[in-house]
Amino acid sequence: MNYKKISDSLTFLMSDKRITIIHGVLKSLGISPRRDDYDDFVQDASIIFAQAYADFLQETDEVENERDLMCFAYQRIRWRLLDRLRRQQLEYFLFNYTLDNEEDDHDYDETMVDHSATAPFAHLENSDFLNYLYHHCPRVQ
Repeated sequence: MNYKKISDSLTFLMSDKRITIIHGVLKSLGISPRRDDYDDFVQDASIIFAQAYADFLQETDEVENERDLMCFAYQRIRWRLLDRLRRQQLEYFLFNYTLDNEEDDHDYDETMVDHSATAPFAHLENSDFLNYLYHHCPRVQ
């Protein structure tokens, strides 16, 4: 990785109000400045911009068409942050349940299956393992 280009990209991003691309991406994804992790998203998006800048300018050192660069960077930032949000949502879905709540009579068999596994036998294997743990572990665990 070319560290000179990374440094140049962050300087490029901070000049002439180009940082608004970061805030535009976050707004399009529905990430409000009121969120606790908003600054983390800004920092991640800045790093993604730097990588996009370095990838876009592989042969040259100067930006010839700024519009193409900004469009390329916008899409890359949006897709990477969207992947991060989906991952967070999946983690929240998989780990945000409790067996201690008596009012909650959900069927946890569907929740315990790992949908990210690609092989059909992996679904069965993970489901059997989690069901075994569910039936053999104390309620505290």
